[in-house]
Amino acid sequence: MKKISFCKNIQMSYQWLRHRNKICNFPYLPYETIRNFQIEKIKKIVSDAYNYIPFYKELYSSVEVDPKNINSFSDFEKLPTISKSDIVGKESLLIDKRYDNKDLICSKTSGTSGMFLDIFCDMDMFATEELQVIRMIKELYPNYNSFSREVLVYTSKYPVASMLGFYRAYYVNNLKSAEYIFNFILDKKPSVLAIYPSILNEIIKTIKFDFNKLNLKLIITNSEQSTQQERALFSKLFGCMVIDEFSSEELQSIAYQCEHYNYHEVSDCTVIEILSLDSDKPVCIGEVGEITGTCLINKAMPLIRYRQGDLAVRCKNECMCGKNTPIIGQPIGRNNSSFISINGNIIPSGRLLDWSYSLVLKHNFPISEFQIVQEDLCKVNIYIKTNDTSDELLSSVKGAFVEIFGNDFAINVVPVPELKKTASGKLIPILSKVDKNNMITI
Repeated sequence: MKKISFCKNIQMSYQWLRHRNKICNFPYLPYETIRNFQIEKIKKIVSDAYNYIPFYKELYSSVEVDPKNINSFSDFEKLPTISKSDIVGKESLLIDKRYDNKDLICSKTSGTSGMFLDIFCDMDMFATEELQVIRMIKELYPNYNSFSREVLVYTSKYPVASMLGFYRAYYVNNLKSAEYIFNFILDKKPSVLAIYPSILNEIIKTIKFDFNKLNLKLIITNSEQSTQQERALFSKLFGCMVIDEFSSEELQSIAYQCEHYNYHEVSDCTVIEILSLDSDKPVCIGEVGEITGTCLINKAMPLIRYRQGDLAVRCKNECMCGKNTPIIGQPIGRNNSSFISINGNIIPSGRLLDWSYSLVLKHNFPISEFQIVQEDLCKVNIYIKTNDTSDELLSSVKGAFVEIFGNDFAINVVPVPELKKTASGKLIPILSKVDKNNMITI
């Protein structure tokens, strides 16, 4: 992935120096002020999409909604939603005609859903997002400053490595060994570490070290599901705050935890709706729905009312941290990763994840890694990485599953030397191979 230009870096640095108070104060503005900011952004995005992007021109012409009449969120909610299946293979029709493709940065979604999607982003987007990331870190680690360092363990280099040499971020590929990544962290001496939870677990299990001596001030987990219990354990071992950040290639920054562990929407980056799985209507408070987002900062290829495929609970916007941005319930997995029985009973992947963590915390089973796969409506395989392959352990794991989730599935517990990861190094802990729309296996 290419870097942003030197001129763009200068502009970004100028924006931060001149407007950092405004940028940092944005989440604490009155709720109505934040929502007014968002609707003004949406009006511009929808208008430009209709005028300059062929995909949206065709989509909005086919419905009885005139984009010029979008003046409120109730107007905006009349626009149709889109999903990955609607746009895969049509990426060229989603790019604003005023942009030259050679000036854009292209990234790919991870392909977790089985469909790869190219996302084209303009340089301004990365500059804006970098300022939002700095704000996030400063909220959680107030002493973070221009001389602080961050280590980013990820699949590819981020286009912004520093702000004219300040706020420096060092990248290490997440496909490197746990020992290599640990030594890289040891060498760079960062204050902030952004990392997949599975890689952090691997470091803990592989490296014999007093991790407090790393003197980390903040760990940000991302890209994979993890539980609050797991992050609490990380926090204890490393002696610093550990928060989860939720983002995607399509929507960029979506939400991250505050010091009270609530997920706050990044409202100057993305507008999030929690919609019913079978309609474009919002779910009620306390109900599970699908995360649907509109990116406010990628002008080159805006995704408008995009169904992300992840599930979350709609929450009340109440938090003691002082921020007035909307709160999203902890993401509980992808819609296509929840399990469904032949009787139609649905088990969210987040609940399966919580159960799997209890294998270690509650039952003290010697399991270092796991993956739970629904092969078809009646069969679930539980893959475990363990030094104990005894029938007693395998039977106990099976019994623990049946105790919580009943006898809807035939359970097969399989010890393995290593768990399969995606090409980008992600561990997908919960995976369903069942097509829930047609109730047939895929």
